[in-house]
Amino acid sequence: METKSIHGIDFIIYEVGMEINDITKSFYFQEDLEYEANITCLNFYANKNVTVKGNQYVKGNQYVEGYQDVKGNQYVKGNQYVEGYQDVKGYQDVRFIKVNLFSKWSIVIDRDTENIGIGCKTKTIKDWKLFFKNKETYELESSDRNYLKLESSFKIACEMKKHLILMNDKLKLHIN
Repeated sequence: METKSIHGIDFIIYEVGMEINDITKSFYFQEDLEYEANITCLNFYANKNVTVKGNQYVKGNQYVEGYQDVKGNQYVKGNQYVEGYQDVKGYQDVRFIKVNLFSKWSIVIDRDTENIGIGCKTKTIKDWKLFFKNKETYELESSDRNYLKLESSFKIACEMKKHLILMNDKLKLHIN
């Protein structure tokens, strides 16, 4: 079995016909993947496009350079990055969304707490609202165009959090 190390993680290089059903193993895909069953693994790294005809459970992180199509439910416990489009027909469990809304810093929305991260700072939604209301600053003057874009991005992130909660409502995965 051939392996590849990426960022200190040893991945098993997938070969056609190999079963992907071990929560302790990470898998690496060099070619397009069309998998007919459920996928269960520790980490998932694909260089191209992925189609999963069952459910997908990834205990760690997932990275897909192409598109991803999951016919069942999807649960990724760690970070997930998909360069192309992603279509999940069943439920999809997502706790964090990181968005870049053309402002100076990206914003991280946490489904399970009232915290929002902006750049390297994390505060509750209430504290961020006070921050912007009081025109507090951090590396940007409150009259700066980038500050105004950041405030607008924060407001959008608050609305996105409502959607994040709705899209994760009552996730039921029945994976070994």
